Amino acid sequence: MAEETPKIKPTFCKVGDLETPPSLNSAGFHVYVKVVSVKKKLDRETLTGTRLRINEALVGDETASIILTVRGDQVDIVKEGVVLCIRNGKIEMYQNHMRLAVDKWGKMECSTEDTISEVNEEENKSNVEYELVDRVEAPQAETQGTTDRGD
Repeated sequence: MAEETPKIKPTFCKVGDLETPPSLNSAGFHVYVKVVSVKKKLDRETLTGTRLRINEALVGDETASIILTVRGDQVDIVKEGVVLCIRNGKIEMYQNHMRLAVDKWGKMECSTEDTISEVNEEENKSNVEYELVDRVEAPQAETQGTTDRGD
């Protein structure tokens, strides 16, 4: 029989370490956050009869805070004052602002292991507006009067 490989404990980061895509700290990270407030954004029935629910929650830790976009069944988990364990989270850009999200490859659950006593709401990563800037390449030096013909 093949030997089992030992499981590696996940490394958790802080909200202050999260960055915009495509950096390494923009997807596949693990973080503990405390829910400060929750706002209902959308709650309606679709044409197929399923219910579409989207909330936004201000979450954070002692380093910073960020808005968490919550969809579907995740809405039932996210309540004010709860500490969440987010695994394989990602950063999405919405109207040039950062949003924390958990998609189908991620996992979000209530945490009993980590306690966050205070959330730094002054350092809100979602309040910063980012702008997509084209990369400017250095101009090439022009050579006047030279040819490759050996003249």
